[in-house]
Amino acid sequence: MSHLTLVEPTRKATYKPNYLQKMIDSYGDFIDTGSAADLRKAVYNGVHVFDSVDENQLDADNILLLYNIVTALVSKMTPHDLMLTFPVAKTFDGGKYGSKDYFFTMQALSAHGLNTPLGNKTDELLADYENPLIRKMCVLVMMAVVRKNKELTGRDMLREFTDSLGVKTYTSYTDQNGQQFMMDEDGRTCKLEKSRLRWLKLVK
Repeated sequence: MSHLTLVEPTRKATYKPNYLQKMIDSYGDFIDTGSAADLRKAVYNGVHVFDSVDENQLDADNILLLYNIVTALVSKMTPHDLMLTFPVAKTFDGGKYGSKDYFFTMQALSAHGLNTPLGNKTDELLADYENPLIRKMCVLVMMAVVRKNKELTGRDMLREFTDSLGVKTYTSYTDQNGQQFMMDEDGRTCKLEKSRLRWLKLVK
């Protein structure tokens, strides 16, 4: 008598590319060939390193070192090559919300010259570049700069900025009972009250 056996499907392992090694390999290819295609590969893999690792996996020094390597490569690219590697995001409502969008990026790149290497304008143009991967890289680098500054000076860059403007700052805390409160620089605390819109009613 034959028997049927239920076989549970095995979950396919997720492959996570080692973009750091891929960047090193493609950078070596670029050194050998000097081709624009190999340069784009090196930059592509370098930017993806920032997207493939947890921000806590790399300390501030390593993040800044990696960024310096990537931007040194990007500086050799033209805006046209950069757009081939990381297309500008098709967001068009920046004017409405006061944010960067496709038009803002294209205006900045066109003013620089689409066929002119980014050179010493690399940092500035990357900051103006509307692309999620580029944006994430820039955010991680800014966070690393803040952490490094705090390591060296013991001060937070935002706190230094607010102090220079004479703006008082507060820090949010939660006590053992789950109650949130704020504390100012002098140690004075105040309770946080959750506001409720008067026209909202609880429906049972």
